[in-house]
Amino acid sequence: MPIQIGDKQFNVVNVADSPESWARGLSGRAGLQEGTGMLFVYPAPYIQQIFWMKGMLFPIDVIFIGENDSVVDIARNLPKAELGKEPVRVQSSKPVKMALEVSANDSQGISVGDMCEFL
Repeated sequence: MPIQIGDKQFNVVNVADSPESWARGLSGRAGLQEGTGMLFVYPAPYIQQIFWMKGMLFPIDVIFIGENDSVVDIARNLPKAELGKEPVRVQSSKPVKMALEVSANDSQGISVGDMCEFL
């Protein structure tokens, strides 16, 4: 399922829509191809649960999408998990209904306020 955000298009390779899939996320995966991502879908907009990088083997960007299908926050270049260190945690400052995890720097060119469209 492709998603257009501003001038960039991503192919959604996984959808996380349950507490179990939210917790698992991309942990343990070797990486994502450029232009692909994992979409987290929530039952109602809310201040996002904390994304944490436990078990992440590669750095990512997180694009937070609000209830009007616009980008409300972007967390860029979140580092991979490091043995013996507390995992990085991040959350949106505004209510979101979805979040898209992509490879680090793949969100370049996307800004808060950009509209999202499912193709």
